[in-house]
Amino acid sequence: MSLRLVVLDTVSLVSLLIAIGAGLVLALCAAIEASNIMLARRRLRGITAPGLVPLMRTYVRERQRLLRHLRAGVSVSTVTMTSALIVLFDGVEWTRVLLAAAVTVVLISSLRSASRIVTLSRPEGAAARLEAPARALQLLLRPLSFLLSAPTAVPLRALGLRGTSEAIDPAEELVGTLEAADEDA
Repeated sequence: MSLRLVVLDTVSLVSLLIAIGAGLVLALCAAIEASNIMLARRRLRGITAPGLVPLMRTYVRERQRLLRHLRAGVSVSTVTMTSALIVLFDGVEWTRVLLAAAVTVVLISSLRSASRIVTLSRPEGAAARLEAPARALQLLLRPLSFLLSAPTAVPLRALGLRGTSEAIDPAEELVGTLEAADEDA
């Protein structure tokens, strides 16, 4: 059995490094998104009036802002990683891939933003209209989600790591927000 040295040309090496960098950004965005509950533990800036209502509005605004930025990071890193891997595996010309990547990022961001704005403009009506499609999508995507996460989740859970959203306690989140407000007072 012999080891063969794999030599990458410059384009392949750059593509591999970009794909790795995009993967790291994607992992970082996912980790930050998962831990955004810690926003309650930080000091919330911009609270202009005392009381629970301004505090909660500020908290929700900060949390939504953070999630919006993370979604943008996930979109850009996903498209970047995909583009770099296409160049690495297929040898496609960078300019064509960059054009496709730029168009894809704009389309993804536009579709996400438009659907969020339209939905949040009339949340009650949107919730009623989206209930059946949401259930259908959840039914279809649940097996896919499991298959995609199982290769990572099963070994990590076997090691005793149980990080799931079910562990998040909304009451604890509210208490953390109130404690942060008390520190400012």
